[in-house]
Amino acid sequence: MPMDTLVARKKSDLVACMCGMVHHLVVVTIGVALLYANYSTGYVLAPAELHHITPFVYGYLLGDTIFYCTVEAMGGRFEYLIHHIVGMMLIGGALNAKDPMILLFAPHMLITEISTFLFGLGYCLRSSSLKHSPLVNQVEIAFCITFTLTRIVNMPYRIYLCWPHMDELGVAKYYFLPIMGLQLFWFYKIVTGVTSKYIMKEKKKEAQD
Repeated sequence: MPMDTLVARKKSDLVACMCGMVHHLVVVTIGVALLYANYSTGYVLAPAELHHITPFVYGYLLGDTIFYCTVEAMGGRFEYLIHHIVGMMLIGGALNAKDPMILLFAPHMLITEISTFLFGLGYCLRSSSLKHSPLVNQVEIAFCITFTLTRIVNMPYRIYLCWPHMDELGVAKYYFLPIMGLQLFWFYKIVTGVTSKYIMKEKKKEAQD
């Protein structure tokens, strides 16, 4: 996407957005591969493999916390900072996990980033000369669907399945609760945003009639 097609004030956000999209695409690919191996062959994720993924995820979260979430928090939007800090604490607690159910939870969390990838893609499209393209609406629909399926349906179900096995995480097991709470908060914002957009569209149509 050419830089000169972007609105001037949003050019500085493009690099961060694209870096995030690369991270999300990589972890989703890893998550899908691990889940496919588990469900097709009964493959059990080993603790060492979680350790191999952790530096990549941790590095992204740390960088995003410093250069994006902190700036957002200074503007009064604390949810991203809370999400990343709790997420890093949860990862730290999960590093010593050995229970197969907890280890299997990791790739299920990795695939949730497909919605974040689509959110970033939608942001880039809306910030460019393609903002009036039908592709924008299609990406936004895909974002809503994947967010609902991976974060609102699958995530709490996986937490429910793993909860009896989480004692080995100690206090870190309770970090799942604020993470889930944030998903519900963002889902509420998505629903209200979509509803408002639909109402405005209907009012505009009525005005034209």
